[in-house]
Amino acid sequence: MTGAGHDVAGKTAGEAAKAVVVRSPGAEVTAEELIAFVMQNKGPANAPASVDFIASIPLTGLGMPDKKLLRAQYQQNLTLLEVGLRSSRSL
Repeated sequence: MTGAGHDVAGKTAGEAAKAVVVRSPGAEVTAEELIAFVMQNKGPANAPASVDFIASIPLTGLGMPDKKLLRAQYQQNLTLLEVGLRSSRSL
C-alpha cells in the first residue's frame, strides 16, 4: 500500500488531514480501518479525517508524492462538485 497525506479545507474551520492511498493488489482495507490503525499507532492527532483511494499518486521529479498537485486536484474536484450542486439547485 502506498499513501500520501495533505490538508484540505475543513467544513467548520481551518484544515483537516486527508489521506490518499493506493491499495496493493488484492488488498481490501477500508477507510475506517486505516483511520483506526493510525489512531491506535500514532494517536488521534495524526489520524486523517478522511481517506480517498486512488489508482496512483502523482510524484515529483524526485520521486516524492506531489502534495501540491494532490491539493490542486482535490480543490478542482471540490469546485466542480460545488458548481454541479449549484446548477442542479437552479433547475
